[in-house]
Amino acid sequence: AEATFGYGKGKVIGTHISQYYAGGLEEAKRVGKIIKKEGRLHFGEIDFLKKDRTIITLRMSYDLLKDNEGRMLGIVAVGKDITEKKRVEKELIQARDSLEILIEGITDPIVTTDKRGIVTSINKAITELVGYEREDAIGNHISMAYSGGMEEARKLMGILKEKGKFHGYETQFIRKDGSLFPAILSTSLLRDKSGEVIGTLGICKDITERKRLEDELKETKDFLESVIEGSIDGITVLDR
Repeated sequence: AEATFGYGKGKVIGTHISQYYAGGLEEAKRVGKIIKKEGRLHFGEIDFLKKDRTIITLRMSYDLLKDNEGRMLGIVAVGKDITEKKRVEKELIQARDSLEILIEGITDPIVTTDKRGIVTSINKAITELVGYEREDAIGNHISMAYSGGMEEARKLMGILKEKGKFHGYETQFIRKDGSLFPAILSTSLLRDKSGEVIGTLGICKDITERKRLEDELKETKDFLESVIEGSIDGITVLDR
């Protein structure tokens, strides 16, 4: 506690605990009320003031101290400094908010996931493509969108871990109504400032029309070949 708050024992013992809450006496009363009613308060996140008046956040656990007759003697508190963790979480939220604003303005269908493959954001273009609204997709695993399911999702994550990104991967996606459509997927890893992988970003393109034209072209070529093979006259096919 001395190392965390910067006070020596002689400066703290005998003083009221409210001096060390960022919320002052009101916060001390609020915490005390909960402890007296419940007998404990575990894992509460509370802001405190250090000796230099900077604010730190601790995850606190409080328990009542009682004598053998059950009379309250005081409170014992154990805390873990999570200031840095909260700062990183705040930066991550801000980064995600900025990313969502950015991808929303892009016309290509885009989806982001965390490093486990859980969808964290999608833009309007992808909701129009697959029929899933944000509340349908966010929080679910990306494998729900692949016709190959979890097996395909693991395959793609393996490629990402090895290469960091890939482009032009042809696959089939599943719409909300269960229908399938062909698409090309390009995906890359998302990293934080320290280079740690925090998720993925994928851009897909519906190639239904392209595949239809390719099928029509193949059918035409097959028909032409059958006509040529079946003709008794000599035929030469020239390009333009």
